[in-house]
Amino acid sequence: MRREVKVYIDDPDFDPDKIRTKSAAAAGLSAWVINIVSFYEVYCEVEPKRLALEKANAELKAARDKLDIVNRQ
Repeated sequence: MRREVKVYIDDPDFDPDKIRTKSAAAAGLSAWVINIVSFYEVYCEVEPKRLALEKANAELKAARDKLDIVNRQ
């Protein structure tokens, strides 16, 4: 999806301020597209890290549970 949208976003005329002179609705839509693509790029970078954190936290909990069992004995 990014490649298809990137063609439009990279166009110097795809600027909400420039578009606003022609249509306020189109300016809002172009700003929305730019922000959604930015969000998607950040999400693609952060999501694997978030999943790795969840996995690490689960492993930490398991290790702490084992340690508690050993300490009680």
